[in-house]
Amino acid sequence: MPIARKTVASAIIGALILNACASAEKQSPPPFPSIPGLENLQAGECNPALAALIGGAIGALIHEDDRTRGAAVGAGLGALACVIINATSKQTRPPGEVERQYRADHQGQLPEQPTVLVYDTAFNAAGAVSGGQEARVFSSITLLQGSRETVRDVREVLEVFESQGSERVMLRAEKSLEEGARTGGVQNTFTIHLPQGLAAGNYPARTVLYVNGRMAGENRGTLRVLGSGRVA
Repeated sequence: MPIARKTVASAIIGALILNACASAEKQSPPPFPSIPGLENLQAGECNPALAALIGGAIGALIHEDDRTRGAAVGAGLGALACVIINATSKQTRPPGEVERQYRADHQGQLPEQPTVLVYDTAFNAAGAVSGGQEARVFSSITLLQGSRETVRDVREVLEVFESQGSERVMLRAEKSLEEGARTGGVQNTFTIHLPQGLAAGNYPARTVLYVNGRMAGENRGTLRVLGSGRVA
């Protein structure tokens, strides 16, 4: 497919999916192409089935070389527009304990800048899941305060990609750590309520840790979704 056509199709799928999950306060959307079932759209509520329908139709258009594959990917992309993510964090090790251990190992000194001592992520932490179930992504973080720069802001971003080799983000969420629980040992958890009908596949994923606005760590893995569909 020519690049221009792919770009247009991508723009259409984005607009349609956003409309499927639009709030009542948003203005009227642009005209839709003719897709069976589109007339059932109800403003003000997220409709996973309709979002998946729209995504599948446009996905087949984008992936003209393999329309079945494109429809499956597009349906997953559409359904994920209605996904619900809960992000929580909890302290697992007191900051003072981490600092004392570091000083003991480094002649009583602290690093000048905030330092990430541990950053590990378990994708599918509760095992592989199917559409309609909850997937969990756990990150273990150990962060040390700097002697010259304090930790002012810590946030972690989760991204799930469309397929292997693709940089197209299907799903993105982030969690900022609360003041008072930004240093020491912390466990960050993303709980993803997967929509029914999400195509089976191995979806590439990554987490990125930012400290004071700077990238401080990255982990990559796979979010495995089970089902009867083809594996991505």
